[in-house]
Order: sequence, then C-alpha cells, then structure tokens
Amino acid sequence: MIFYLIYFIVLFSLYVRFIYSSEQIKNFFLLRYALLHLAP
Repeated sequence: MIFYLIYFIVLFSLYVRFIYSSEQIKNFFLLRYALLHLAP
C-alpha cells in the first residue's frame, strides 16, 4: 500500500514537472543562462 502511494506521488510529481517545464522551459533556460554567466 505504501509502495503504491510512493509510486503515485512520484508519477504525479513527474507529471507536474513536465507540465511546468513545458510552460516555463524558456524562462528556465534564460534563468540558467543568466546565472551561469553572472556567476564568477
């Protein structure tokens, strides 16, 4: 039972991450680019 709960949480988190990344992937890459180039 606990195994299924963990499995569901992992799948749900991956789904949310996929949806969020598909919407914010450009902003994420811009932020990463800025952080990499602003870091000393």
